[in-house]
Amino acid sequence: MIPNVSLPRLTLEEKLLVGKKESPTTIIDYFYRLRIKTNYVDSSMFTDGPENDQTSIQVRDDFNIIAGGSLLLAELTVSNIVSHDVFFTWINDWVRTNVPNHPTSAIRDRLQIYNQM
Repeated sequence: MIPNVSLPRLTLEEKLLVGKKESPTTIIDYFYRLRIKTNYVDSSMFTDGPENDQTSIQVRDDFNIIAGGSLLLAELTVSNIVSHDVFFTWINDWVRTNVPNHPTSAIRDRLQIYNQM
């Protein structure tokens, strides 16, 4: 018979203490962990570079997706803090003055998501 044990519940003070002990992480931390995760078995991508142009393009595209996703989460957080209308004004002004008309990805793609909000 399996004993019925309730899950531990942290108090508010314990939750705050855990939060204070966590170190902030960035996309660079993620890339470092990704490299370490290979355990140097398949680390040639990081030490020698891609084997061919097609692999290089795929890696670049994958990193663009990771960076874009991270920016999307950060931008949504800012939008929640300042209100969608203020954020939408800021981001549209920035895109109009700083971003080329026909990029293949990045902030213009994320604008489509914000337009649907």
